[in-house]
Amino acid sequence: METTGISPAGEHGVTEIAVIHVNAYGQPGDEWSTLVEPAGPSARMPVASPAGPHRTPPPFAAIAGDLAGLLADRVVVAHNLDFCVRFLVAEYDRLGIDVPLETGTGLCTLRMAREFLPEAGRSLRACCAAAGIEHHGVHHALATARATSGLLRHYLELAPAPPPWAQLLRTSRLLRWPRLRRNGTPPVHRGEVRAEAAHALSRLVDRLPRGEEPPDLDPYLDLVDHALVDPHISADADALDDTARYLRVSGTALATAHRHYLSALVRQASADGVLADAGREDLVRVTELLRIDRAALTDAVARARSGAGGEPVGPGGTRP
Repeated sequence: METTGISPAGEHGVTEIAVIHVNAYGQPGDEWSTLVEPAGPSARMPVASPAGPHRTPPPFAAIAGDLAGLLADRVVVAHNLDFCVRFLVAEYDRLGIDVPLETGTGLCTLRMAREFLPEAGRSLRACCAAAGIEHHGVHHALATARATSGLLRHYLELAPAPPPWAQLLRTSRLLRWPRLRRNGTPPVHRGEVRAEAAHALSRLVDRLPRGEEPPDLDPYLDLVDHALVDPHISADADALDDTARYLRVSGTALATAHRHYLSALVRQASADGVLADAGREDLVRVTELLRIDRAALTDAVARARSGAGGEPVGPGGTRP
């Protein structure tokens, strides 16, 4: 899905959603996708204008029943399932509808990459590249769904038989979905998807290796990546704080992860020879988003330029 922000707090919502049904072997079947008129702040999505004249994306309420029918009796799979489940539950909550969507009853291809693609980065594009899967159309829900289904298929090929998530297939059929009217709302699809020039910071973030942080931090750090490089979403330090609380990331773990993240970003910029080109402006923005004192940035840049490596200043360099 595509959204107006990284947290549904503050009425941020879904702007595009796509679903692909796959069988037990990961082979894709039916596809469904539509743009959605967000209930909250309007999205800055110039690449996602509707195809054809006079076509207005439906509100989530108009597709809620159709979407529920697509998800019922299925194991929901997404790259960063925590993010997708949270937004979907929030959208249904706004309608006063309780849906049985939980991360424990679905599969997250981001978390699973720790086992099946240990050398890959966090992003879907990095995981697909490591698995030899094509992924075209960044910030495009249907392209993302196709890439994720390909990644799931790759995992299925590597997994033992029966796969460790076989029980989820049985559990999904026991979940009680509400009986919602299926409106058969005509989907509104994108117009021409224009390629966007990759920003220097975006290129750096996409090549960041997965660090030594606990696996439970992967969903959070994936959203840090999006907050920095996705021009179509609204994200700030408060939204990240809200996300950390939702994911139950402790303050100590968060501060450590932020310092490691900044250090890795600076080292990547140095290794790519673009430390000057990436500019202090971009790196200062990172410190503001992560609530890191600029002294930590100065220290990280000095270490990278000297080849000393290591981490920036300790806990004292992170603002409370």
